[in-house]
This record gives sequence, C-alpha cells and structure tokens, in this order.
Amino acid sequence: MSNFHDLAANDATTAVIINVITAVGQFQRDIQNELTVEGIAAAEAEGRYRGRPPALDGGRREDVRAALREGTSIAALARAHGVSRAAV
Repeated sequence: MSNFHDLAANDATTAVIINVITAVGQFQRDIQNELTVEGIAAAEAEGRYRGRPPALDGGRREDVRAALREGTSIAALARAHGVSRAAV
C-alpha cells in the first residue's frame, strides 16, 4: 500500500486499483445479502422468524375475547390463562 502516492491521479493504474477495490466491496455486499436471505429462509422454515410467538394461541384467544365480552376482568383472565394482563 505504500506505493499509492495519489489516488486522485488520472492514470490507468490508479483507475484499475480503484475499480478492483470497488468490485471487491460490491462482491462482499452481494455475498452478505445472499447469506442474509438464506438465514431468513432457514429461520422461517423453523418458525423462528418475525418475533416472539403470541402468548395466547387461536383457541385460547377466542375464549378470552368471549369472556371479556361477558364482563370478566382482565386480571382474572390473565391469572386463569397464566399470561400477563398485557397479553390479554
């Protein structure tokens, strides 16, 4: 690297060096994007992508909604289902 005197010079050697460095950077970015896409696909296949799973699944969620409509308190429902009040 000590041979780089002036990268702003307008000679062919400097242009080639800059183009090679730019191409390597683009190649690294493309590889990183491919690995990210593969990792997301693998996580989705295992069901581990897009955050935490809901505290109440579909059937329990409907039971809680029905109980709320009937007037059961949020705290009582949370205790009964073993979840936080925020989850209710």
